[in-house]
Formats: sequence, C-alpha cells, structure tokens
Amino acid sequence: MEKYFQRQSKVADWKDEEIAQQVILLLGVGGIGCTCAMALCRLGVKKVILVDRDVVEESNLNRQILFGVKDVGRPKVEAAAENLQLHCIRTELVAHHIDAVEHWDLVVNAASEATAVFNAIDFGAYFDLAVTSLCVARGLSYTAASSYSHSSIIERFVPGADEPCWVCNNSDFDPAVVAQVTPDKILSLKRLPVPPHPPTDLTAAQVGSSVCPCSIASHLMVAGWVNGLCKYALPHWAMLSLAEFNMSGFRVDKNPHCIICGTPPTNTTPSGPAAAAAPAEAAGAGAGAGAGAGVDGVAVALLGRGADHAAGTLAPCSPEPSTLSTTGCADSSEIIESARPSLRRRNTLKLTLPAASFNTRTASSCEAPSKL
Repeated sequence: MEKYFQRQSKVADWKDEEIAQQVILLLGVGGIGCTCAMALCRLGVKKVILVDRDVVEESNLNRQILFGVKDVGRPKVEAAAENLQLHCIRTELVAHHIDAVEHWDLVVNAASEATAVFNAIDFGAYFDLAVTSLCVARGLSYTAASSYSHSSIIERFVPGADEPCWVCNNSDFDPAVVAQVTPDKILSLKRLPVPPHPPTDLTAAQVGSSVCPCSIASHLMVAGWVNGLCKYALPHWAMLSLAEFNMSGFRVDKNPHCIICGTPPTNTTPSGPAAAAAPAEAAGAGAGAGAGAGVDGVAVALLGRGADHAAGTLAPCSPEPSTLSTTGCADSSEIIESARPSLRRRNTLKLTLPAASFNTRTASSCEAPSKL
C-alpha cells in the first residue's frame, strides 16, 4: 500500500501515517463537497462519511465533478460513493442520504467516530453555528469553504482552550436560537431548531459559479486541513480572487465571551478517534503573528457557508475596518455594500501571483507560511 503514496510521503513534514487514520465527516456533496471527497480519497484518509439530502440536477454538472449526465435524478451521496471508487486507494466510504437538519441525531452519531468535520452544506449561518458547536463539543476541527463568481473562500478552526472557533468571527445571532444549540445541548438534539438563509441573501444561482473557483476552494480546504496536521500556522480565513490572482487571509482573535467556545461546557472533552487528533490539530494552527475577528454582517452574508454559496468578500485592499470598502477590488464592488465597524483585521497576509513569480506581502511582521 505504501507504494501508492510514496510521492506524497516525500513532502517535507508530511504525516502519511496520521492521514491514514483520519475519519472525515463531509457535510454536503455539491460543488465544494465533490472535489473535497475526491481529494480526501486520493490522500488516503481512512474513511469519508458523506451526508447530503439532494439529488443530482442538470445545473450541478458544470462544477460538481463527481457527477455526469447519467447521474441526474440520483441521490448525490449514492452517485458520489459509486463514482468515488475510481479514486479510493485505501479509503472506506459511508453514504447517508439524509437531511442533516431533520436528522441531526444521525449527524451527531457520525461525528462520534470522526476526527474532523468539513462543512459544505449551504443552509445558513445558524447551521454553521450548530456544526461549530458540534465540533467544540466533540473536540474536532471545523473546515468550510465557499465559492462564487471568481472567488474561493476557506475557513478553518481547530480545537483548543486558546483557539477561536467560527462563531468568534461572527455574531448577531438570535440568543433564543443559540441557546438551543450550545455545546452542552447539541449532542442530544434529534432535529436542529435553526432557520435557513434569509430571503435577502444572494445565492450562487444569482451570482454564478463555475468549476474553477469551486474546485480551487475545495482543494484549499483540504490543503489547509492537511497543513494543519503538519503543524503549519495558517490563517483562519482566506480568500483567493481568480480575477486578480490575489489571495488574502487573516487570523481570528479568541473571544473569551464567545457563546460557543468562550466558556467551556462540561462535555467538551474529546473522546474516541478525536482525542488523538485534537492535540495535533490544535498545534497546527496555534501560533501566528496577528489576528483578526468579527464579521457581524455584510450585504452578502459571510455567515452562510457551503457548496457554491455566494459568500461576501472582505475587500483585501481596505485599510481600516470602519471604512471597509470594495473599491478597486475585483468581483465584489457590486456585491458587498458595507461591513460593520466591529470587523477587525490585523497582519493581513496578501499573496500576489504576477506573471510567473510568487510574491508574499505582509501588512506587518507576519510571514506566511510559518512553521510552529
């Protein structure tokens, strides 16, 4: 079996034995989830648990690379599991054709054997909050991605007492809803009491998406997770604009008053497979100069994550949070109208790819990538 993975095992700091023990709970098998699943299988993780409620539609085929015309009308997880066989070398596949909101107890059960959660379900901010709460309760890393137009966005948070969670970077939630999905309650729910996207949110169908930003977002999502295992300090949030070949990212401050991770619940001790993965993951994104936090809201909801979601962009050229603007930033000038002053970004990492060279620019003393 080792011969199949000998090329990647030569990568500096690569942890093939650790990768081979990983169990990934992949929520959503759409434009993001399809490519994630393929990449995870090619990496040789131990198991991928697929969860999706949808069937394949004609409009999916331009970017959801596991499906063909013959799959239209089939459950996505069924078609994905079948078509992933070509990519499976040592990976076991488990498929659940379920609605994650309506059958949350099955998601919780699947998470009990997972070592990481990839969130690619486009249901809304409250679903993302609930998945984050599940990750905090189980001691699992949370990774999400979205794509729209010419942009790919990824987010990654790891467990740890000093580590922020996805909710530290977002607020404006209804306290009554949040109170029902906190880490001390999330494991006992049979159904998620969370609302979907508000009708004011733009969708990928309105903004547009293609195979390029979808696939790139997915590979960045998987690469960020792998590099975390290799103990690289990474930004918690990053965006790549394919229109300008410009990438920016930032780290998030731990919010001691966070409604999800601020006060550790009594049942957040990792158990089972997660217990072994949590320390390494926590170290993977622990240190790093600078941080940024707080995305309370934008015209296009940054809170919503998932397959092809039309997530808003934080303009990398904006110098001050109080005057956040998209002027001069490709893709976003007509999409994002404003962002709240509570948005804080420091030591932003900016990667430009002019011609045939790579230049890393930093706003302060922060360097990327750095090694812990």
